[in-house]
Amino acid sequence: MYSSGSSSSAEGSAGAHRRVKIRPVRKANDSEHDASMDVVLRAMDVIYRPDASSLSFEEIYRLRPLVGGGAGDYGGDQGRVFLRAVAGLWEHFATSLKLMGDVLMYMDKNHCRRPPKNLPSSWELGLLVFRDHVLRSTAVPVRATLRACLLDQIAAERNGDVIDPSLMRRVLTMLVDLGHSTADPLGVKHPTHIFGETVPQGSVYQADFEAAFLAATTDFYKAEAQRLVPSLDVATYLAQCETRLQEEERRVQQYVHVSTLRMLLQRAREQLLSEHVATLLQTGLAPLLFTPVHDPDLNRLFRLLDPVPDGHSTLLDAIAAELAARGQAIHALVTDDARDPAVPWMDAVLALDRRVTRVLTACFAGKPEFEKRMQTALAGVTHAQPKAAELMAQFLDVHLRRGAVKKGEDEIEAVLKDAVKVLHFLHDKDTFERFYNQHLARRLLRKQSASEELEKAVIADLRTLGGSQFTTRFEKMLGDMSVSRDLAAQFKDACRATEARLVDLSVNVLTSSLWPVAAEGADKAACVYPAPAQAALTAFEQFYAKRHPKRVLTWLPHLGTAELKANFPRGGKELSVTTFAMVVLMLFNDRDALRYEDIRAETNIPEPELKRTLQSLSLGKVKVLVKSPPTKEVAEGHQFSYNGDFKDAKYKIKVSAIAARADVDAERAQTLQKVEEERAQITDATVVRIMKARKTMAHNELVTETVRQLAARFMASPALVKKRIESLIEREFLERAAGAHSVYNYLA
Repeated sequence: MYSSGSSSSAEGSAGAHRRVKIRPVRKANDSEHDASMDVVLRAMDVIYRPDASSLSFEEIYRLRPLVGGGAGDYGGDQGRVFLRAVAGLWEHFATSLKLMGDVLMYMDKNHCRRPPKNLPSSWELGLLVFRDHVLRSTAVPVRATLRACLLDQIAAERNGDVIDPSLMRRVLTMLVDLGHSTADPLGVKHPTHIFGETVPQGSVYQADFEAAFLAATTDFYKAEAQRLVPSLDVATYLAQCETRLQEEERRVQQYVHVSTLRMLLQRAREQLLSEHVATLLQTGLAPLLFTPVHDPDLNRLFRLLDPVPDGHSTLLDAIAAELAARGQAIHALVTDDARDPAVPWMDAVLALDRRVTRVLTACFAGKPEFEKRMQTALAGVTHAQPKAAELMAQFLDVHLRRGAVKKGEDEIEAVLKDAVKVLHFLHDKDTFERFYNQHLARRLLRKQSASEELEKAVIADLRTLGGSQFTTRFEKMLGDMSVSRDLAAQFKDACRATEARLVDLSVNVLTSSLWPVAAEGADKAACVYPAPAQAALTAFEQFYAKRHPKRVLTWLPHLGTAELKANFPRGGKELSVTTFAMVVLMLFNDRDALRYEDIRAETNIPEPELKRTLQSLSLGKVKVLVKSPPTKEVAEGHQFSYNGDFKDAKYKIKVSAIAARADVDAERAQTLQKVEEERAQITDATVVRIMKARKTMAHNELVTETVRQLAARFMASPALVKKRIESLIEREFLERAAGAHSVYNYLA
């Protein structure tokens, strides 16, 4: 009963909770093991036959625990036939090998891969078999033939033929899947020399294809570059290079393994670009750099050279050389014989600056190193012209003078803004300031300024460039002109109040320390004015003395102008002349002819000015006087007479003063001399200021700091600083330290 009850209890329990028991594998005896192996071997044989679907995978799965203990000519179509055969063989083999791996999965997992055996799996052994007995057969040159066919197909594609990229991808994927080229996990010696070729290390893909492919790429592009560089212009060649590189990238996308891309493009760039970059830049950079239509080609060159070692640095060196060469051509416009070279020179510099700005944004993507190097090269172009500061000042003067250039107001304003921007390249800003000061003075005094608003706009731009100290003098000069206009209006009101009958007089009262012409004209002030003019001058002196009793007026007739009404037999004219010319012409009111020495005695005009005035009146375009003899030079005994035959279609006539070249050169030399004197003073002040703060400094340190602080105004040479230090020592501002000749002490 106990047994029966126990049995009943067990059955009831099983009905309520059904249990699944896994029975251990029964250990097979020898006969069963042999039978199982026969089943597995037959299954493998079936797997490698096309009728693999007839296998009973369930039966094989149940038995899994018992298994655990010289090239021919294959180019063109023949090559494709061979590649299809290899690809088909490999795909059938790989599929079969995967099926076999399913059969041997238990063995691979529990016996081969488990330590300490660590044996290769059935898949890995199958790859070794295919590699050594098919691909690297010692009986048939499959390896060499396969490589030759692959390279032949790629060469055909590079030459414009159409190939089958999917077939290429199938074959190259096989080489990648075959793994390492010389793997020998079981210690079995695999062939290392096949038909006279040594099998290299690395993957099968690298050893059997990639190395030869890269070598063929080098040879192909080397030959193509040697053929195209001499025959194509640079722009066309660069387009061809870009096309070739894109083709190689597309080739990798279609069938070549991605690991080859970097080396493939590197080989192509080496042969197409690196080997010929010097020739390309030397022969074709200038048209690309200076011709806007070639902006896409210049951008293409920039992009192509980016991956090339030192490509961009080489390009920048070539650009700097081209800019320097263009600068030399621009500087050729400035010669001793050239008349008014400032405008063509500055126009060329501005055009070059605009081109550089355009190239930086459109072609070089605003890359900082390109911007820095090209701006430095552009600055070098400016520095290479010794008269750069003078020419820039003269260029601004021409565009600020009324009627000097035939341009619209907006165009002039744009040109002036561009010109001021180029000024930051100047080292000698103090020289520019001095020449600009002179031109500004002449424009304002001769009423030649096109617009006061334009003058103020340029001064504002200059202030942004050089600071308020740079433009203080200019702003105060404009202030003097404004005060003078108010003063002239007040003088006219005073004359009307007294009913004084005077010639119309307009006076500009200048602050002598601001206006360069004021100090220069002190020796030209002695002049005998005609009585009507002298009466007006005396009246103004009295008027001004009442308002400013402590100020002294000095008349500067060489800067003045006059309007005269002249009567000629053929009609009256209104002449616009200089003050000196007015003084001379007034002498002919009661005389028809005068000798040179008589004119000099009666006018007291300085001789150089008198000669230039007489030449303007008798030898210029407007011949109001007749000179006898009719030579260009004016000397003692020469006679000047009233020109009764004078005629001109215009009523208002401007008689321009003749400026002798010698006078212009002397004025320029005097201006440069004043610049040097001012530099000496500024350098002295800078050295004293530095030493006052530091008390003691070594020579080299003091020179370096002085040059740095002066760089905003001019580039001081160490020789100048040393000379000024010696001067300060002599004047006892500094002394040499005891026992240290190159160390200075500040003397309070």
